Amino acid sequence: YVEIGDKKSQAYNFEWIAFQYQELGEKDKAIEFYQKSANLHAEIKNINDQARMFLQIGTVYSSINQPEKAVESYQKSANLYQEIGRKVDEAATFFSIVKVHFDQKQYEKAIESLQNSVNLSRETGDKFSEPVYLQLIGLCYSEMNQIEKELEFNLQSFALFQEIKDYRNAIT
Repeated sequence: YVEIGDKKSQAYNFEWIAFQYQELGEKDKAIEFYQKSANLHAEIKNINDQARMFLQIGTVYSSINQPEKAVESYQKSANLYQEIGRKVDEAATFFSIVKVHFDQKQYEKAIESLQNSVNLSRETGDKFSEPVYLQLIGLCYSEMNQIEKELEFNLQSFALFQEIKDYRNAIT
């Protein structure tokens, strides 16, 4: 692919190699090849796949307990998704940031990212994700022992779950 100048195929091959290294537990090599793939996607202006590679890089960093680098990679991904108007993917990427902050017991930061996801869900009319994000904000407040705020967000979540007739989640 290099000889014929097919950068898109080369980028996908780097991604496949990265995935294989990740499966083998060779995380540094996985990051290296995901980064190579991201760089090639940037060169050919394939922003969606570039964002996806940063999401993968963040996942690897998260798996090796490097939360700062994970959040940095996830944020790059979210920024790229925002650039191309992929709000649902942007919201999902914020959710990855939330997980890192939650695992680090940085609940205020988790709430900030969740609020971004709530706002994006509202903008896109995603009524299925919004109540989940609200419920998770409630969980963060629970972890901070702010029961009134927890209740406030859980009631919002409950109402939306009822609205979409998701009764299983509406009672949890």
